[in-house]
Amino acid sequence: MPKQTWIIAGGLSAVVLIVMIFASIHANNAANSSLSNALAEAKSTAEKQSAELDVLSNKLNEAEARIRELTEEKEAATKTQHSLQDEMRRAL
Repeated sequence: MPKQTWIIAGGLSAVVLIVMIFASIHANNAANSSLSNALAEAKSTAEKQSAELDVLSNKLNEAEARIRELTEEKEAATKTQHSLQDEMRRAL
């Protein structure tokens, strides 16, 4: 085969190789962009959920404090009731 044929074949092979490399780079850039967008969305969602968790945690703490208050009030009312019943029994 003539030398010119080998040069043309080598040149075409180089062009094909360069096109494949650029196509691969473009595909990777598109994938990276997509993954970057997904990561940003996941971070945003995580921040929102963290804020919601803080709000719910505060509500839980308030509810637990209210439960303690009501339990103490119930115990005080029960003691008062028992002392009034004992007083009434003694009065009879």
